[in-house]
Amino acid sequence: MALQFSAQLSDFNVQKGLSDLTRKRTPWFYRHRLILMIGAIFMLYALNIALPTPVPQWAMLLFPLFIIGILLLFVWLTLRWRRHLFTGFQNAKLRTVETRFSISESGYEAESSLHQFKLAWGAFIAAEETSQGLALLIAEGEFYFIPNSAFESAEDLGNACSTARAFIAKSVK
Repeated sequence: MALQFSAQLSDFNVQKGLSDLTRKRTPWFYRHRLILMIGAIFMLYALNIALPTPVPQWAMLLFPLFIIGILLLFVWLTLRWRRHLFTGFQNAKLRTVETRFSISESGYEAESSLHQFKLAWGAFIAAEETSQGLALLIAEGEFYFIPNSAFESAEDLGNACSTARAFIAKSVK
């Protein structure tokens, strides 16, 4: 049984889809690492206050603020770079043409006037529904996708996801 769909790749917002996958598939300590880092800084600060030290009080107040400022600058620069990266990725010429997707026993296929692509189910580790469509993972954080606009309803998306999961499970055995 082959399922076929058609949509533009740009209909799938990769940044939001990746965010959904991160929320679903990564450990909590990785998702909240910034909070843990700031908490560790404040714990060191509290420990330094509790122990008798010759460090002046003004230095104790400036140290955590300096470290937090550096962390916030790093986060801001990283988010700015990611926004620029994803905007270029989203608007690539390949993503703006109509693409035909196929899910069959032989694998996942995507074809447009600019490309042809086929992967066997053995290449995938999971299939996940995201807010942007169906993501077929080949590794954590790396995936191929079918946008929501390719499906007529949420039921079709669920059906395609369960079919892909069954094919992936079958290829593992």
